[in-house]
Amino acid sequence: MSETTPQPDNGAIPPADGSVPPPGYPPVPPPPPVYDPGAVTAAYDPNAPAGYPPAAPAYGVPPQAGASPYGAPPAGGYGQPAPGAPGYGAPGYGTTGYGTPGYGDPYGAPPKTNGLAIAALVLGIAGFFCGITGIIGVVLGIVALNQIRSGRDTGRGLAIAGIITGAISTALAVLGIVLAATGFWSAFSDASTSSTSSSGHSNGDSEVSTDYQLAQGYVAGDCLSVYSDYWDMSDADITDCAQAHGMEVVSTFQLSAAVTSTDDQALYDADDACWSRIAELVPDTATQETIASDIYFPSQDQWDSGERTAYCVVVPYDSGLLGAGSVTAGTYGGTGAL
Repeated sequence: MSETTPQPDNGAIPPADGSVPPPGYPPVPPPPPVYDPGAVTAAYDPNAPAGYPPAAPAYGVPPQAGASPYGAPPAGGYGQPAPGAPGYGAPGYGTTGYGTPGYGDPYGAPPKTNGLAIAALVLGIAGFFCGITGIIGVVLGIVALNQIRSGRDTGRGLAIAGIITGAISTALAVLGIVLAATGFWSAFSDASTSSTSSSGHSNGDSEVSTDYQLAQGYVAGDCLSVYSDYWDMSDADITDCAQAHGMEVVSTFQLSAAVTSTDDQALYDADDACWSRIAELVPDTATQETIASDIYFPSQDQWDSGERTAYCVVVPYDSGLLGAGSVTAGTYGGTGAL
């Protein structure tokens, strides 16, 4: 067979024996890199855990044990902080880091209801029943308002309610005291002017009422149930002298003049005569120390109409009732016998 003449670079295949191609042919390309199965084997570890990528093959000089393959870390490091150095992770429990509130109280304690405001309302309401606590409720309510106004507590409505209820209950208590005092004084005045004193002297100079009508028809020896507090003796009823009683009619007599005041001389004279009569009927001085005399007389209107009869009565000196027995019958001695 004849030898093939080389062809120029028109797509012909260059010789494969590695010889230099003749002119007209392109240069021979360099051989491909040698495949090293050992490097792949070292990079791939079939026993490595699933899910982790294979380790990258090492190039150049392998790093020393314990040394970072990327060089020395910067100052401060990126790993765990040094002992005692502050960390940059999440704040610890119970502490706050960089303005972040700690666990357990992230927003601060909520405001509480002012205790004085509650006490003011309770005492203000209690004032309607016992009076004196109302003014205490007013004072506590004012103090509570000042504390609440400073922003420390809540309960402004309770404090205001305590002030209002305390003021109302206090006003009612004061009004009740005034009315009670007025009624007591009126009753005392009526009692003091209803009769003369046991010694025949009056209980002070006071005008005698003209709008009463002295009961008529009593006689000596009549025992009455109570020591009457009224000029007309309307609250006294006739009772048995053998039992304890309020007073006894000793005698009746005619007045010499109208009695218009408890300081009238006509009343003094009548009472002196009454006591003398009682002392005659009860001569025992010890018994006399337990009794007294009194006069009941007609009003000015009755005097003007012609009534003159008055009553001399024996009454208890310092107790509510006389003992059993009758002075006019001579059977009275405190125990029913002289």
